[in-house]
Amino acid sequence: YGRADLVLELLDSVGKHTPESHELVIIDNGSMATDVQLIKAHPSQPRVIEAPRNLGYGGGVNFGVRNATAETVVIMNSDLQVTSHWLSPLLQAIENQIATIAAPLYIDSKGSIVESGASITADGHVHNSRIRGVALKPVDHISAACWAFNKQWFEAMGGFDPTYGLGYYEDVDLANVARSRKGRVVVVNDSKVIHHTGGTFDAEASRHLSHRNHAR
Repeated sequence: YGRADLVLELLDSVGKHTPESHELVIIDNGSMATDVQLIKAHPSQPRVIEAPRNLGYGGGVNFGVRNATAETVVIMNSDLQVTSHWLSPLLQAIENQIATIAAPLYIDSKGSIVESGASITADGHVHNSRIRGVALKPVDHISAACWAFNKQWFEAMGGFDPTYGLGYYEDVDLANVARSRKGRVVVVNDSKVIHHTGGTFDAEASRHLSHRNHAR
C-alpha cells in the first residue's frame, strides 16, 4: 500500500536472486493509480491484482493466496529484499513436509540479524530472538514478513483472521493454530532475507496498532 518504491526494490532482488520457476502475484491494497502502473511496468511482469480497498496485511495475503496457482506459496512484505539462494531452502522445508510454516533468517542491509524467531508468553506477548540457530530452528513464532507454506493448508486453516485488520498479530494467531495442530514453525537459516523494518508504519502507528491487536 502506497510504497511502490519498496515493491520495485523487492522485485529487482527477486529477479536477480531467484532462478527457480515462480510466479509473482502483487496485491495492491488501494494505492494511487500511479503506484500500480509503476509496478505493472516492472520487467518481471508481475500479476498485479487491485483490491477494492485496503484489506490490511492479512486480508491482502488471503486475497493473494486465493489467486496464486502454485502449490507452495511464499508471502512477502513489500519492505524486503531477497538474497542469493533464498528460495530453495524454504521450498525444501515445505515440500518435504519438514515444516508447516518456514521463514528465512531476517537480516539488515549490513548482514546483522534482525529476527531469528520468537517466543510467545501465556498472555500473548512476543519476544523476538536474534540468536542464530543451525539448519532449521523450531520457534513459537516468526514474523510473517516472509512465510512459505502449502496453499491447501493455509486455505484449510481459513488464512489469516481478518478481525485483526491493519497492523499486527494475525501471524501470531495463525502460528499458534499451526503449532496447536502439531505443525512446526521453523526459521530456515540457509535462507536470508533483508527486512527493512518500519517500511510499512511509522513508530507511533506501529505502537498503536500493536497494542490494539494484542488485545484482539
